[in-house]
This record gives sequence, C-alpha cells and structure tokens, in this order.
Amino acid sequence: MTRGYKQSDKYLITDITDEQLWDGAVCPMPNERQHVDRLWSEFERLILGSDLSGAFAQLTHILFLEAILDALATTMPEFKSLPLDAPRSTRLAELVERNQFSLVPDSDGIRDFLDQITDPSHRGVALARLRRMLLDEAQRRTCLSSLPIADLRRRLLMDGQKTITPQTRGQVHPRHGVPDGYVSFEKATLLIGCTKDLLKHLIQEDFSHGAVTVQHGNKRYIFFPSWAVEACRRWFASVVTHEQLMTELCITRSGYITLLKSGLLKPLTVKGQAYFYRTHLTSLCHRLEELSRPCPASFAHLQPLFGTWLPWRGPYTSSSCEMLQDIFAGKFPIFRRLENPSLSAYFIDSTAIERLRQFRMNIVAKQARLERSSQQLSFLPE
Repeated sequence: MTRGYKQSDKYLITDITDEQLWDGAVCPMPNERQHVDRLWSEFERLILGSDLSGAFAQLTHILFLEAILDALATTMPEFKSLPLDAPRSTRLAELVERNQFSLVPDSDGIRDFLDQITDPSHRGVALARLRRMLLDEAQRRTCLSSLPIADLRRRLLMDGQKTITPQTRGQVHPRHGVPDGYVSFEKATLLIGCTKDLLKHLIQEDFSHGAVTVQHGNKRYIFFPSWAVEACRRWFASVVTHEQLMTELCITRSGYITLLKSGLLKPLTVKGQAYFYRTHLTSLCHRLEELSRPCPASFAHLQPLFGTWLPWRGPYTSSSCEMLQDIFAGKFPIFRRLENPSLSAYFIDSTAIERLRQFRMNIVAKQARLERSSQQLSFLPE
C-alpha cells in the first residue's frame, strides 16, 4: 500500500497492514454478486466507454429499481428472519431470489418488474413508495423526475385492481340481480385500501350514492357503483393519518403536536380518526423551502424547527404560536440541511430561542402583576 503512494500526485497519509485491509471485508455470496452484476454491469460498461448520457439514463433506472426493492426488503415481515446486522446486499438478493424478479434497468424492464409484483402486501408497499417518490420529486427534483412515476404508479394500481377478485363464499352470485358495473362491499374495501369500519362510516355519511342492496335469503348485501368506489379511492389516496404524516414528514410526536397546535396543519376528523390532506403537506414543505437558507458549516448551535423547544402546555401556548407566526413571517432565519429529509431538514438559531424566552418572561411578569393587583387592598372607603 505504501509503494502505491510514491507517485508525484499521490500523498502518503498513513500505512496500513494487510490484516487491517482485510479486516471487515465481506465476500459476496453468489446470489448477491449476481444481483449486483445484473443491475450495474451495463452502467459500468457505459462509464468506461465515456457514454455519459447513456450512463445517466441507466443510473436513473437502477436507482428507481433499488428504491422499490429497498422498500420491499425493509418493510416485509418475511425478512425479519434475517439478522439485524445483515447487509443490504443480502436482503435485496434474497428478496429478488425468493420472488424470482427479473431486473432489467431500462424502461421496459421497470414495467416488467412492476408487473411481477403480484402479492397484495408487496403491491401496497410499492404503491406507497411510488407515492412518496412523487411527493419528494415535487419538493426537490432529482434524476428520477425524468421517469413517468405517476403513470407507473397508475399502471401498478390498475393491475392490482384487475387481480382482485370478489370472494364467492357467502356472497351473492352476479346472476342474483347484481347489476353490471357494481362492486361488492368486500371488494370496495380492497380497491379503496381502507378499513371496513371507515367504509361503513362513509356509507352512513351518504357516500354511497347509487348503492344497491340485494336480498339473498336472510342476508342483505350492499353493492356500490364503480364510479363511487373510484371517487372514494381518490379521496383516501389524497389524505394521510397522523402516523403516516409523522413518517413521511420525518418528525417526532412533539413535531406533530407543534403542527397541530399552531394551526399549520388542520386535521379532518372521520370516525374519530384524524386525516390530513397531502396537498397541505406539500404546501407547507414548499413554503419552508422558500423561506429557508443553507445551513452553516457549524450547526451545533441550531435547534430543530419542530423540536421540543416550543412549549405547548399551560400559559406558554400563546407565546409558541406567536413565535411560529414570526418565524413564518420571515422575521427569523430558517436554516436547511439538504442531507436531511422533509421537515427534519429545518432548523432555527439562538435568536429565535432568545425571543421565545422573552415572550415567556413577559407572560410570567404579566401573571405576577395580576396576582399582586388581586391582593392589593383598596384605598377607597368601603
């Protein structure tokens, strides 16, 4: 190793022994090597051939495939059998081998790969990842914006609807008076992706315009027109629960409380469950992106914008609201770390914290004056 640095344009930093060099080295298993070669060999050839435009297109397709594979490998319960410290290459290789995915990093290969995702749970994970990808690209464009992500997600969604077949056990057969173009209750929940309780609530709220009730023996079955199911599916895809919101915005519960208490996001309550429109999330991200500036090289003194420094209990709630209003009015700087995802990228400095401290001191002083005035004896004769 030392001899390799005895060149005019090379500099020796430190020596390294063969034992140190090999310590921690991992030899890939055959399936891992095959997976890497399948994805990256053509990209390597294009780079060596100085075909930069072709390499860029190839890299875009590879990153797309890797993103979907990562989502599947990290969320599927069948991979919990792997050790916690199992390398990423092992997880991806096992996923591809177990499902017999054929991976070709080009436009047709991506469509073929999505067509191979037939498991309902896998399909749901892939749809969620594509939706997250659309939101991320809307906030900050990358090379993935050159791909028709929305069309690919729509294709995957429509293929999933074609594969869903209504259950026949205990249900009404179409010849028993079910009109064409109608969907059963069970199939509607699968197409929409919601729970049965939520769909029942939507029925009670007169969502089911044009619903048909069929009597079969002692049982009654409800069928919905396809257009009503599609309208409900679009609505359900346009909202997120508070758990999904915290995950997608990369915030903790304190950050969620800040968004809620400050009125930056207003929930829509359906059957006791809070939902938030995705358009409002996107608008908030765009607003912060416009107000923010690059994070300084030294950021140890910065605090997360949606951190625990804002109190939301007791008499200080009003001061926290006023503080956030001033921040979003541009009175205090907002710093952004580009490497951090979503709302976890935004920070404030000590000027905002000092201003909040002054707000709190004013509240304490005001309360003290009120207490003294209530205890003050009157000088007027009784």
